[in-house]
Amino acid sequence: MQIGTLYLSDATKWIPRIPGKDGPRYASIVGALAADIEAGLLAPGDRLPTHRALADTLGVSLGTVTRAYTEARRRGLVDGEVGRGTFVRDRVREDTRWALGAVTDRSIVDLSLLAAPPLDRLEVAGALRAMIASVARDGDLDELLGYQPHAGAATHRRAGAAWIGRTGLTTDPDDVLIAASAQHAITCVLSVVARPGDLVMTEALTSPGFKDVAGWMPIRLHGLPCDADGLIPEAFEAACRLGISRVLYTMPVLHNPTTVTSSTERKQAIAELATRHGVAVIEDGVLGLLAGGGVVPLTRWAPDSSYYVTSLSKTVAPGLRVGYIRAPRGAVSQLEDAIRATMWMTSPLLAEVAARLIDDGTADAILAARREEARARQEIASRRLAGAAYLAHPTGYHLWLSPGAGWQADALARAARIGGVAITSAEVFVAGRGHVPSRARLCLSAAAGRDELARGLDVVSGLLASRTPGVVSAMG
Repeated sequence: MQIGTLYLSDATKWIPRIPGKDGPRYASIVGALAADIEAGLLAPGDRLPTHRALADTLGVSLGTVTRAYTEARRRGLVDGEVGRGTFVRDRVREDTRWALGAVTDRSIVDLSLLAAPPLDRLEVAGALRAMIASVARDGDLDELLGYQPHAGAATHRRAGAAWIGRTGLTTDPDDVLIAASAQHAITCVLSVVARPGDLVMTEALTSPGFKDVAGWMPIRLHGLPCDADGLIPEAFEAACRLGISRVLYTMPVLHNPTTVTSSTERKQAIAELATRHGVAVIEDGVLGLLAGGGVVPLTRWAPDSSYYVTSLSKTVAPGLRVGYIRAPRGAVSQLEDAIRATMWMTSPLLAEVAARLIDDGTADAILAARREEARARQEIASRRLAGAAYLAHPTGYHLWLSPGAGWQADALARAARIGGVAITSAEVFVAGRGHVPSRARLCLSAAAGRDELARGLDVVSGLLASRTPGVVSAMG
């Protein structure tokens, strides 16, 4: 059953079998739902009772059913769509949970995780060790281990402004807030510009991390068409004219998963439309600095309505959980409230380490080294996947593969997994109920080394050359 053709059956008379036992009623409803899906009593695409109908049937409050459906959606059991209802999610195509995090099985070559590539351990570890030691030696540990302003200390905000400035986006430190990561930053921004149940526009294919945040809040996503230059202005304007949403999440530089970097003209066009229609823009810039100099964020052309989010996890060190938000001046206090509500403040100790790495140029040196490692890995991919059709950026961490005739991307992902390689097919990235292209993302950065990367790419290349997906996928 293809995504987009799910709503084929009706289970609006479904009555969960809730045993008489202690525990929250909403949890019992979710448990019964999961059990009936597992038993095949509910099929992908089945429409469930409305919140009100199920509440009346069970004699529980409307809030209990709403909480149950929200939890079921968070667990990936159902999808919801205002005006159409709640439906059992299609999980037949493949269970993609393994594709959303690091592969822990060391026998598997991980081409699924979008992460900073490993560098010489002594080179990176030595620089970070020296910086941490200097903080312990020279810094005021009592202050760094104590409470600080919710938006971050002034010195840390200045460093964040400087890091954002590396993109060419001039930023006032007063407009910068310190978050625990880009994921935390996006969560805080969404809580300011949207409310549970709202619709947020994004590219038709979007970051799984953003989908996680949206699903957790929960916020619905509306995917917009894109071309080789990113988000199509006419499609964006049409959505704006319909008034379906007043929020856009976008990744116009080194887009995940398609690798597209929009031209200056395209970013200007989207920024102008957002300003004209009063749309708040959340720009995800976590990969932006990998593209090199001269690639300026979209926020430059819509500074009064855009929120630029970045971090150090993809460019310096994944464990350095420090993110930065460049916000419109009028939204800073609201974001301070969001940070206070979610974690009170980002760790001042980590923020200090990050600030010193930025201020003394160490972060730039590590970024340059990671960019060069990414370049080397892209060159390996160009040799090992010679003849394959894919999109990539010379210093990007991933590529967007078209398997070609004879393969569907989900079948290729299963076959690669059997062959000891983890890749991610396109359904993980689809926003809302959009079309699922036969594409797969291959991350070149997570493999432990270049030799391991080459082995993994050879497996994928061999599968592409075999053109016999039916034989392999039948094994799964």
